Amino acid sequence: MFCPKCKSEYKEGIKVCKKCQIKLVDSLDAQTETVYEYQDLVSVYRPDDAGTMAIAKSLLENEGIKYFVKNERLQELFGVGRFGSGYNAIFGPEIIQVAPEDAEQAKEILQDLIQESDSKEIPQE
Repeated sequence: MFCPKCKSEYKEGIKVCKKCQIKLVDSLDAQTETVYEYQDLVSVYRPDDAGTMAIAKSLLENEGIKYFVKNERLQELFGVGRFGSGYNAIFGPEIIQVAPEDAEQAKEILQDLIQESDSKEIPQE
C-alpha cells in the first residue's frame, strides 16, 4: 500500500496515510489522480516584457525552483491584449510567485534582472 501524495509505503491492511490523511492505493503506477495541495505564494518579480519573463523562468527552472506566473493566462483574454503598458490593463501585469521557503533564493537568482528593471515594486495582495 502506498500514499499517492507523499509516496510512503505501508504494510498491507493500513488504509489511510498517517501523515497525509488520504486513502492509500495498491501501487503508485495505478495512481492517475493528481493530488494538489494549497500553498501560499510570495511575489518575487514583475518582468517588463515577455523576453525578460522567459529569461526569469529559465533561470528558476535551471535551479529547480517551482514557480507560478500570476495573470499569465489572462493577458490575451477577451482580445484586449497588452496594449501600451505591456500587460492587460484589466487583469494587471504578470508576476512570478514562488513558495515562501524559495523566495530568498529566487530573488538572488533574479537579482540582475530585478536591478535592470529599476526594481519595480510588486503590488501587494
